[in-house]
Amino acid sequence: MHSMMPISPCQSQRLMQMRTEYASAVEFEINASKDHWSELSPSSDDEEEAESDLEAFQRLKTRWGTAFFKDYGDEELVVGEKIAEGAQAEIFNAIWTYRDGRKWNCVVKVFKQGYRLRDLEKQWPLGMLQNRPFGRGYWTANSSWILGATLLKNGRFAFHLMKYWGDLRKLIDCRMQLNQGQSPPFTDSEVGQIMLRICIGMQELHELGIVHRDLKSSNILIWDMGFDNSGQCLDDGRIFDPLHDDFACNVADFECSIGVVGTGYWRAPEILLALKTHDIGSHLFTEKSDVYSFAMTCYEVLTGCIPFESLGRSYYDVVIEGRRPELPDHVNPLMKTLLKRCWHGDACERPTFKDIVGKLKFIYPEPKCTS
Repeated sequence: MHSMMPISPCQSQRLMQMRTEYASAVEFEINASKDHWSELSPSSDDEEEAESDLEAFQRLKTRWGTAFFKDYGDEELVVGEKIAEGAQAEIFNAIWTYRDGRKWNCVVKVFKQGYRLRDLEKQWPLGMLQNRPFGRGYWTANSSWILGATLLKNGRFAFHLMKYWGDLRKLIDCRMQLNQGQSPPFTDSEVGQIMLRICIGMQELHELGIVHRDLKSSNILIWDMGFDNSGQCLDDGRIFDPLHDDFACNVADFECSIGVVGTGYWRAPEILLALKTHDIGSHLFTEKSDVYSFAMTCYEVLTGCIPFESLGRSYYDVVIEGRRPELPDHVNPLMKTLLKRCWHGDACERPTFKDIVGKLKFIYPEPKCTS
């Protein structure tokens, strides 16, 4: 049993206050998410004559195939209302008509005006484009599925993605508001399942040569285990209960990973130091910096809190000097030891995700079936 203790009251109270200030739930969620939007790499000005987005898209179709970079028909992919937003893109509901005539709920991630396709292409990890079974969409068991990519009629580039209930940060905030910040958001069993899924998802990405660069709870997507994750038929009629329903999670938002420099206090000290000295470079983002971000994500899962929430957005010296979030008494001592290794100041001292998977299976063993 968890000991009762106040967890992140400032976060839950702030969200409850914000909710009254917006006319719709979507508007509230977008504004609440701005605190943990990704920070983007500075764009480089290219003096050459710009390749048009249409020319770039045709080139991508030729190189990678039309099963992924494709032109959807007017009735094949119908874009609906906006449901979320990030630093680079907006998320819209959509309806996809599959080849057999079935209609599926999905989403499109539409990049904002001003992003040239040629520049976006530089942000895509090669492992994502290469790992497409039969030349179609990207998928692994524990990361989000990318079904395709297209140029919309308004000229904006979009990824066609599976639809999920929401992200892990949204689930944490729902849980924290329901329990009024008086206990952690998840049971020990749920904690073990969440961490293990994230860890295996990150291991899969690293095996494909993909460094995430921006791992955090808002980049972990939640799907309802009450139905098949291969898609949501329009007539499923199911409403996910964030308090009681079983769920699983997939690592997401890595498709433009080369174009971001992480988010706030989820970033490793070596990256924060480089930002401070204006010496940031892609070589600093490694599998070990992802491990550090994983530890900060685990802190969110264990406590409901955002790392260093009370310090403000850019007081990074405390992290560079060695300070880390305080872990509550209810956290398993073995988990505390593992997290201290994961957020070690020396990147070489941090474990790999393969190592972490083994440790998590020991700390949070699966319950044995009884006859």
